[in-house]
Amino acid sequence: MLERFNALCQRAESGCLIWKANKNARGYGMFAVQLSPGRWKNVLAHRFIYKQRWGEIASGLFVCHRCDTPACVEIDHLYLGTATENMKM
Repeated sequence: MLERFNALCQRAESGCLIWKANKNARGYGMFAVQLSPGRWKNVLAHRFIYKQRWGEIASGLFVCHRCDTPACVEIDHLYLGTATENMKM
């Protein structure tokens, strides 16, 4: 699954790893995850990769972008925070 994920990204000069596949209306990457044979779910790409690296995300927390680039999935640009913390960055 990570190989398929990585194939959908492209490194930018800014250091961001930009999601090149499907995006939602706000510019966030959408990644299809197979739950079982024939059953798929679209998830936010930056949340998917964060969970792959660090595990489950506590309820009420957001995966925020230090770079303020919605399509970025660079793990070093992502951090957990509240909605208020996200607005301060």
